[in-house]
Amino acid sequence: MAMALSLPSLRFRIVPREARHNYAHAEAMRQFFAQGIDKTEHRTGVLIFVSASERYVEVVADAGINDKVSSDVWAEAVHALVVAIKGGRSADGFVAAVTRCGAVLAEHFPPGALKRDELPDKLLEI
Repeated sequence: MAMALSLPSLRFRIVPREARHNYAHAEAMRQFFAQGIDKTEHRTGVLIFVSASERYVEVVADAGINDKVSSDVWAEAVHALVVAIKGGRSADGFVAAVTRCGAVLAEHFPPGALKRDELPDKLLEI
């Protein structure tokens, strides 16, 4: 039994979905803070977090933008990404999610309204 459970693919299948998602959410929050996304002057940082092994996608937004936007908006970005990934078009999904999040940010903080771009626009794979 111990030998069978040492196989990651088998061990992953027996972990309850809720436990996997709780772990992935905690990792999303760790990355949000580790990447300094919470350090912007107006608290407008947004992280699109994807964990392939846990099959989990989440948009984490800082308080400055999250207070102005309903959770449905972030759910739309997540949905667009998940649908594209399921269709084998991961890159298109990321583009759709980033575009949706960018539109929301631009609506509440128009380009040029803030002093500077405080965060790098990058894709980080861990």
